[in-house]
Amino acid sequence: MNHASHGFWSKLRRLVAADGPVPPLPSPIPTYLRQVRRRIADRRSPETLALYRRLARIAGARVEAVCAAEFHNIFDAHQVSCLVQEVFKQLFDGGLASFRGACEADLLAFVEDRADRVILRAVAAEWTDHEVRGAWRSRYYDLFSPEEADDLAGEAVGELLRAALPSFRGGTAAELYGFARTVARRTVSRAARRRCRDRSSLALLRSQQERPGPVAPDLSLRMDLNEPLPISASDREYLEELLSVNGSRSQLARLRGVNRSAVTKMVQRILVRLDDLPEDERARVGRWAEQTWATLHRPRRALS
Repeated sequence: MNHASHGFWSKLRRLVAADGPVPPLPSPIPTYLRQVRRRIADRRSPETLALYRRLARIAGARVEAVCAAEFHNIFDAHQVSCLVQEVFKQLFDGGLASFRGACEADLLAFVEDRADRVILRAVAAEWTDHEVRGAWRSRYYDLFSPEEADDLAGEAVGELLRAALPSFRGGTAAELYGFARTVARRTVSRAARRRCRDRSSLALLRSQQERPGPVAPDLSLRMDLNEPLPISASDREYLEELLSVNGSRSQLARLRGVNRSAVTKMVQRILVRLDDLPEDERARVGRWAEQTWATLHRPRRALS
């Protein structure tokens, strides 16, 4: 196994750990650490510029070595260059201030760890994105548009990097891939369940739309449209607007001056809250929706 890649996988569990608070400076401060901190403080000195150039070469070489050994089929030359720039940004925009080592070897290890963590997060994100799109194409193509699949991929990658990755306990490429796959499939499955609830609930809200003509209401179930509902006033107002445009999210987005995705997400949140209601309260909202729809569209039907 390549030396660089062996070092990368052997410290994988440490790399995925969430960033904790920066430890306090040791007392007394080691001479080497004091010198490094002095150079960091004086960014324009020749010694500082020389230090930064050296660390940049080390970080760049580390990224290129690990990517060439393990991820040459994932990242092309341009992507590797972007990873190197990300390491530079993390190091030289304040990252070096958290260095607490006592010798040059500690500093080199610190730089390599920063480079390895950037690579790790990029690989995990790439695999997660790939798995989301694979799940969409193979199982959920009819549920989500390509644009929504893009949103799901972003959601899964965000969940992985923000919350899931620190809980990873593996130490190999195969285990990391399996972990990313699990996060990706869980995100898509959860979205698919929401979409199915969305469709069934929205079908209830729009049930009057497909009827060919006026239907005599069931007087025993008729309710006062102004009576309180087991939903918030803002949810009620939003649903009324949706019903007024025949359930068209695109039209509601135009009326509100937002994109369709924003309307879709809002409707999904409302419908999730509806699905959490007891059955009798959900039925009340359904009856209210049917009567509201009929009231909103009766004048137009009368004219036709």
